[in-house]
Amino acid sequence: MAAPAASLLICALALALATPAEAAQKKHHQKKHHQEKDADEAAPGEKVVDEGETTKPIAPRPYKYWCQKGECTKFCGVSGIDKAAVAAAAARTKTNLTKDMVDAAVAIQPELEKLGCKPAGGKEAGKASRNCGIEFNKGKGHRFILPGLARGLAKAALGAQKEGVVISVGSTVRSLEQQVELMCKNHRKGMDPPCSGNTGLACPGPNVHTDGFAVDLHLESTAGKSLTQGTGNRQDCKARKKQVLANPHLKKLNDIMFAAGWWKYCEEVWHFEYTQNPYNHFRKREY
Repeated sequence: MAAPAASLLICALALALATPAEAAQKKHHQKKHHQEKDADEAAPGEKVVDEGETTKPIAPRPYKYWCQKGECTKFCGVSGIDKAAVAAAAARTKTNLTKDMVDAAVAIQPELEKLGCKPAGGKEAGKASRNCGIEFNKGKGHRFILPGLARGLAKAALGAQKEGVVISVGSTVRSLEQQVELMCKNHRKGMDPPCSGNTGLACPGPNVHTDGFAVDLHLESTAGKSLTQGTGNRQDCKARKKQVLANPHLKKLNDIMFAAGWWKYCEEVWHFEYTQNPYNHFRKREY
């Protein structure tokens, strides 16, 4: 007799021999155990997808920005940012910056080898894996990710390689200082409010980029020509869907990322996230 069947038979005999009160109590405990197990398994954003490898869990917390729109200028100095104000806000909200993050350009290389592609290497780490379908077009300070994302990026890279294109990764983790600096830069350009939905930039505080499971990227040809948009302003999801369906390169990018296990933020054609569950209804696996 198979082990699961034997276990079921033993449980059935135990219930049959128990008194009605004991049987009811046992059923109650079994039901409670399954409910707790189901709740644990369904916890949104619990950990990065990694197919069994060790990764840093992502706490399913609600994001709360430090400020809203015009009031965010209090973090801006004359020519830079008010680092003391940023540090105080980070401490108050217990926001982790880049702790436990890894350099994506380095971490992806062994993952690519596991999947059958050996990076060509070279002096510039960001270009070392271009022959495997991916590059990182910014310096190390913009390349940090949670360890579990390396596998997801490697899968996407090989998908791009098969299609004869290259994924060019721009922004990954943005530290809170980097996020504030971008906002203040926009403010100095005259954008008001500096972090409204029209600018495509989140207000300072915890978000999917500072937590390390989001990337901004675009497709390039093997010759280095940009094929899709890599940054810009947010647009309505319906408008973005029409844009994707009308652009074969964007459609190809979506297909590659979805097949590798990523979710997209439907208001930005360049933004993708690698989690077990989408953060909210704006995260989709459809055009």
